[in-house]
Amino acid sequence: MKYALLILLGSLWAARLSAIKWAGLSGIPAFVTVTLAIFGVVIVLILMAIARRTWPPLSRATLVFYVLSGSFGFVLPFFLEAVIAPHLPVFVFIVIIATMPLLTQILAVAVGLERPNLTQVAVVIAGFAISGLVIWDSTGAADGAATSLRWAGFAFFVPAVYALNTVFIAKRWPKGVDAGSVALGQAIVVALAALFGSVVTGVTSDWSLALVNLWAIALISVLEAAAIVVYLKITNTYGASFVAFANYVSIAIAAPLGAILFGNDIGVVALAGGGMLIALLIVKDRASKSG
Repeated sequence: MKYALLILLGSLWAARLSAIKWAGLSGIPAFVTVTLAIFGVVIVLILMAIARRTWPPLSRATLVFYVLSGSFGFVLPFFLEAVIAPHLPVFVFIVIIATMPLLTQILAVAVGLERPNLTQVAVVIAGFAISGLVIWDSTGAADGAATSLRWAGFAFFVPAVYALNTVFIAKRWPKGVDAGSVALGQAIVVALAALFGSVVTGVTSDWSLALVNLWAIALISVLEAAAIVVYLKITNTYGASFVAFANYVSIAIAAPLGAILFGNDIGVVALAGGGMLIALLIVKDRASKSG
């Protein structure tokens, strides 16, 4: 079951990033994509809550949790992805995000959430090194600002924020609350903040720019809502380090998506590196069981 969820999450992440890139290439500004997709996510999650007849509990503790986890696990990385995605091939961006397991492992051990395991540490370091090789191969073979090292450098903020949020929710998960309720709770808080910010700044008039590609916004909303629920479920059930390896799974999905949808060239080194990253998942999981 846990591997099925991990494969599903990796697939959702890769498809969502492709949809974000699609929206950006259509000319929709990043802040419009993020804001309207947040509203779309809330609608999807509300429909799920109606079907399940389960609503998120409200208290001071849960509200703080919704705000922090929604900010670091949803809004901030979502905005960064919307800004960066149009400037990088999907595969390269996914590989950069795949450095999240290394950062997650370090943070989980630092806060006492997990015990250090030499094999696991070696695996995530190897994953980081292989990811760097893939980035070098892919950016070196392409032309123009779309694969510049500057954008690749900015992209590393995404896995850093995701790692911080993953460790936070694994350590501070509210008792008796399921993943769907947490997802809806944080989405509602984030949506209200986005609506307030949009009204205050007067950017609501720019929402009409989404009309150039409403399909992309709708697709992002559905994929993001599903990914949030699955991500929270895995993190709460199987731990922070395990869910981080969904990034490696997403590499296998991102390569064909980028090539088919956007014509991204994938070199032999990049393909081999992607395969090695996926293989590391098996080694890491076996190390977890033995350790």
